[in-house]
Amino acid sequence: MQVYIILFICLLILVLLDGKCKQSTLRIPLLFVAIFIIALPALRCSTSSADTLSYIYHFQYPDRGYNGEKTEPLYELFVRLLGVVSKDWRFFITAETIVAILPVFFLIYKYSKNLSFSLYLFTTFGPVIFFYLMYFGNIRQTVSLGFICLSQYYLMQKNYGKMNKIKSILFWVMASFIHTSSFIGILCFFIDRVKLKRKQIIYIIVGAVVLGGSNVLSFFSFLNAGDTFYFNTADLGATGSSFTLAFPLLCSSIMVLSRPVEEFNNSFWMKMFFFMGVLLMLFSNSIANNIDRFVLVFFPSAIIAIPAYFKNAKTSIYTRLFCYAIIIFYANRFFVNLAMQMLNVAGSPVPYTTYFD
Repeated sequence: MQVYIILFICLLILVLLDGKCKQSTLRIPLLFVAIFIIALPALRCSTSSADTLSYIYHFQYPDRGYNGEKTEPLYELFVRLLGVVSKDWRFFITAETIVAILPVFFLIYKYSKNLSFSLYLFTTFGPVIFFYLMYFGNIRQTVSLGFICLSQYYLMQKNYGKMNKIKSILFWVMASFIHTSSFIGILCFFIDRVKLKRKQIIYIIVGAVVLGGSNVLSFFSFLNAGDTFYFNTADLGATGSSFTLAFPLLCSSIMVLSRPVEEFNNSFWMKMFFFMGVLLMLFSNSIANNIDRFVLVFFPSAIIAIPAYFKNAKTSIYTRLFCYAIIIFYANRFFVNLAMQMLNVAGSPVPYTTYFD
């Protein structure tokens, strides 16, 4: 667990130093921390999660499928292309991690208004488990999220036009053929420049809080389809971990979405995906815990949107306090989730071991 604590301390120091030091001064420390973030999942052992061994077996014997079943076509192609280079499972673990995380870093580098804060959120962020832990086992979804980041790169460009929208949709479709959960994000592309006023945003979010915090939507439980889609409201606990996480996102979405579009590079799409993620997470309390997999599709935009607000907002005591509240909130979740992972007997990245051990 010590290695995660060291990573957390490094990130926290960088966040606190941002604004007090020149960005050029922080470049080298940020680079080392970024390498550290990639290295942990890239050098993990085969028992770092319950899924890792199954993915390794699928990589070495692709014709036998993943747990005996075919995966999405582009993931099948991805695995076979890596297999042409080497059949060593260590190569597979390292290669897929790099392919999954580098696009996230690329998006942060290009568009984040606060690199340190974005890296901090990337490492501590997420619904039931934090975002970063996904990279220790959920290989298909994390590779898919890499393509989503490339999609959002084109959406957020200043010279956004028809060609960039086509490129963005293409990357998102590719992501969907790596992990099907990404398909839900394609729906957002049909929302073309919807203009919502501050009051409308607040009404929508309040409605989502009311519906998500009640059992109004529990009738969806009839959709139970065994292992494929698991709907069980009891698993969310008394209040729901997703609902708890939604609070800072809820506040952030109101502030970020209400700010003028011109302040960000084509921020309509960034804020739209962020907004959809918040709503989906709020609704998930009365539908399913597995819907968190769909919520994750929208999180790359959140690690750009939240720092953007604090960088562009007028510095006030309330802004600073809210920023510190988010840092403390995710610090708490970071350590709680690490503690929970230690209790996971089916395979866990805690304690951390490399494939050299």
